[in-house]
Amino acid sequence: MMDEHCELFGTSSGRIELLNSAAPAFFRIIQDSLWEDVLLSISRLTDGSKSCGKSNLTVNALAKLLPDKSFRDSIDDLARQATAAAEFARDWRNRRIAHRDLGVALGETLKPLSPASRKMVKEAIAALHQVLNAVSEKYLHSTRVDFVVTPMTGAAALLRVIRDGVDTERNRQEGIRSGNFMKGDITPPNSI
Repeated sequence: MMDEHCELFGTSSGRIELLNSAAPAFFRIIQDSLWEDVLLSISRLTDGSKSCGKSNLTVNALAKLLPDKSFRDSIDDLARQATAAAEFARDWRNRRIAHRDLGVALGETLKPLSPASRKMVKEAIAALHQVLNAVSEKYLHSTRVDFVVTPMTGAAALLRVIRDGVDTERNRQEGIRSGNFMKGDITPPNSI
């Protein structure tokens, strides 16, 4: 998700201009939704092993499942590091995303939301990868734990289609203004 967010909104001002020329309000919703979903995911993955008496699937629950005490301690330490790296995301989840803190919403709180940036998200994700890679190396003899979207199948493919559509619309509008247009250029499009 973060890769898709960065691909769309964190690569260049030209991409932002392209998205804004196509559907600015829609892409603002997408930007905010992806960002909040990333923060929620990081929070969930680093939550405590139990809440309200129920077990959670988190990196903090991993160590309890491991038979080797030395390895269990190592994973527990990595999980603590990942949890610390995710504190900013938890603050956003608790006071802005999952629950709307009145003081934060009104700007009246003495404690502002924790700063959050793409860099912090990448560091939290890297800390989570360290936990998962350690387990993968121990039991699968591999450290290849990644969830990267294949190029040209996600946001990059969408950007290409949007660019082509914006270029086509600009050419259509220029043709109409110059009087050099086809009948389909001035009739409403068929429903999709």
